[in-house]
Amino acid sequence: MKESGKFPVRKYQSAKKSSDDDDESGEYDKLDMEQRVEEVMERTGFGENKSWVMADAVYRFTDTDYGEIRAGSERYQDLGKRIEDFIRGYKPPYDGMVYRGISVDGKVASRLLSRLVHEKNITMKGVSSWSSSRRIAERFARVSSEYNDGVVGMIFRVKNKKGVPIHKLSYYPEEREVLHSKRTKYKLGGNISIYQTGYYNRRVYVVDLEEVA
Repeated sequence: MKESGKFPVRKYQSAKKSSDDDDESGEYDKLDMEQRVEEVMERTGFGENKSWVMADAVYRFTDTDYGEIRAGSERYQDLGKRIEDFIRGYKPPYDGMVYRGISVDGKVASRLLSRLVHEKNITMKGVSSWSSSRRIAERFARVSSEYNDGVVGMIFRVKNKKGVPIHKLSYYPEEREVLHSKRTKYKLGGNISIYQTGYYNRRVYVVDLEEVA
């Protein structure tokens, strides 16, 4: 089946691989725990004890506990709540475009795109990690899609409204992460484009979104 038969032509177009202009300036050195706590205190106004547990939760989310926190596993629910409190309390939010790259089964991608073009909102099914760098998102979109049949890459991009930057708190500061709450909803905010990458010419969809809640 041709791709243009699945999605409206006005919202689906072929596109060559391209990189948005993103600012690569600035230092992204990993901070120690004391520095991370000071960052949380400064940005949220919370006390030292609360800032410590929030800094610890965010650091663990960016390292070993990412999957469990996103899945809402019972033993990690407290960490998830701390991260949500951190996102709500952090000021100011990141100002600029952010990108999220994932690899998913092609059928899952088709259902998601169909939902968007039929003007239905989507979520990221948990607290989500974005990046201010498109190149970082492209790396995550390709990590599995280039080597697994039936898997495609997806890059979501959106003008950030409420997401908060955590590069000073992250285990991987060079990934320039911006956290979005699990409650954030998105709608289609522009085009859905496609390019092919890698030796096997795997597909990568680029989806313009808009935060709606």
